[in-house]
Amino acid sequence: MLGTDAKLLDAVSSAVQPAGGTVTFAASQADLARILLKQTPDMVLLDLKSAGTECLNWLYEVQQNPPAKPIFTITLASGNLDPGDILRAFELGANQCIEVPPRTHEFSAPNCWRSGNSNSAVTN
Repeated sequence: MLGTDAKLLDAVSSAVQPAGGTVTFAASQADLARILLKQTPDMVLLDLKSAGTECLNWLYEVQQNPPAKPIFTITLASGNLDPGDILRAFELGANQCIEVPPRTHEFSAPNCWRSGNSNSAVTN
């Protein structure tokens, strides 16, 4: 997950741990690049609220230099986020956006919007 919101990281971790998942935290675009050199994640979560510019820059870099294995990318939107940032993330290849209520940091899959971008997939 790329972002700096510790509460959101805890909420996301709590949501995926029961299914056997783990979350690796990256505080910057450079940290995320280093992590991706060592690991092949099932997905990348991008917190647009706490690291919007870094997230959009990372999506742009992936768009310009696609990895051998497509990376399923989910943006997390909380608070009074500019809808333009969400649209820009989809334009750059994000697969999905999940709205996270700003005060509770509940991570709820039913609050999803699909981008219609079908050229990326999760493979095991």
